[in-house]
Amino acid sequence: IRGMQLGFRAMSNTYGNWELPQFDQQIRDLAVFGGNAIELVAGFDREAPGDLTMPSLDNMAGVSGLAASYGLDVWLWTPAREHNYSDPALVARTLGEWEKIFRAVPRIDGIYVPGGDPGDTPPELLLPLAERQAALLRKYHPRAGVWISVQGFNRAHLDYFFDYLRTRQPDWLAGVIQSSWTDLTIAQIRERTPARYPIRSLSLIHISEPTRLR
Repeated sequence: IRGMQLGFRAMSNTYGNWELPQFDQQIRDLAVFGGNAIELVAGFDREAPGDLTMPSLDNMAGVSGLAASYGLDVWLWTPAREHNYSDPALVARTLGEWEKIFRAVPRIDGIYVPGGDPGDTPPELLLPLAERQAALLRKYHPRAGVWISVQGFNRAHLDYFFDYLRTRQPDWLAGVIQSSWTDLTIAQIRERTPARYPIRSLSLIHISEPTRLR
């Protein structure tokens, strides 16, 4: 995987100012230099409308279609943002938002569920939620998989997560992500993860993004 996150949100000082032609140019540039995937941010339009050039769902659908037209894989970053997923109402709200995205976005090859930063949902609540998320994903993208990162997990959470994988061997899980905010190396994650699950490494590179002046 040689990909880059194109995070259309007000937090970015570039992408939130772009229209689809700028994303088209960026995707083509990435492809020319060896990129084979992009990652979208699952925005739920909770930011002020004036902060972005279009609704986030329109952006996800448009950028996914552009990437698909050039043969690039499309990943979707889907943090579990609510504070208490023991509340059925919050579970229903999150699943409804995710399904709306899955239905609208034309291509999704994988989704990335962070264990933290943001979210911080303990694995005993996150894993059942992700299992239901995977079922929704397969309705619209049968070949896409759910990947979970161990970022933000403390030692007890890590023990629970890897014990869950070892004892239950869930079919709905596609793989595990090694990311920031974890003390585990890729080798340590590989040692604790059943062999059936591949591991994706996420490297964060902080770059200066030129802002388009208005």
